[in-house]
Amino acid sequence: MPLSRSLRPARAALRTLLLLPLLAALCGCGPLWPIAPPDEDVMVTEPPLATAPSPRETLPESSPSAAPQGSPSPAAAPAASPSTTAEAAPAPTAAVLQGEAGEVSLPLALPPGLYRARIQYTGAGQIALTARSADGADQPLLDAPGPYEGEALLNGIPSGSLDALADGPWRVELAPLGTADDAAFGGAGDRVSGLFPAPEAGPWRLRHEGSGPFRVELRCVGGEQTPFEGDGPADVVGEIAFPGSYCYWRVHATGPWELSPA
Repeated sequence: MPLSRSLRPARAALRTLLLLPLLAALCGCGPLWPIAPPDEDVMVTEPPLATAPSPRETLPESSPSAAPQGSPSPAAAPAASPSTTAEAAPAPTAAVLQGEAGEVSLPLALPPGLYRARIQYTGAGQIALTARSADGADQPLLDAPGPYEGEALLNGIPSGSLDALADGPWRVELAPLGTADDAAFGGAGDRVSGLFPAPEAGPWRLRHEGSGPFRVELRCVGGEQTPFEGDGPADVVGEIAFPGSYCYWRVHATGPWELSPA
């Protein structure tokens, strides 16, 4: 067999190897050969008292304000040596509070700002969760039968407590509300969106597939409104205005739902 014919497989393999970096760049999928995964970050759950960092954008829950507050700058990390790859700063660690059946009051301290409370409850009976500040102001988070999984909104409490009365184990994870790219929002059950830039007024479609209550709340820097409130499945289109520069949605539902421009 001629030597040129015997070298064809080797040349084809070499061309394929040389094209791999180009293919990876075009598809944006990273290296096309195996690499060792980085070490995984381990989240450490603090005792019941935990402090979450302030979100980048803040709006009071009942009276929106146009003055966002920035989170404090992290301490400077030591410079990496030439042989060390610099890593991105870790995301803010959530504060976690949890308990069992019965009545309990856990210390709570959060800097000013808006927080998303992710609630999980596996009991069968009623659960009541209330955030109470040292000056006596209450923020009810949940009063519902179990089991339950959903979200609530919480204003920062510099000094206070989370009071719980439950029929089984529960867990609350608190994290800064954060931001969303646009106003379109969807999910299932009770959810709170991130802060999004207020779009122009226009028609919006609100859909709900659950059999129970469906309530859509819109809160903006310039005011708040309830575009829809009803029971059972819904599919409606209506004009919605978004006053101010930033807004967020609060949705109370019993099934899948979607809010989208019509």
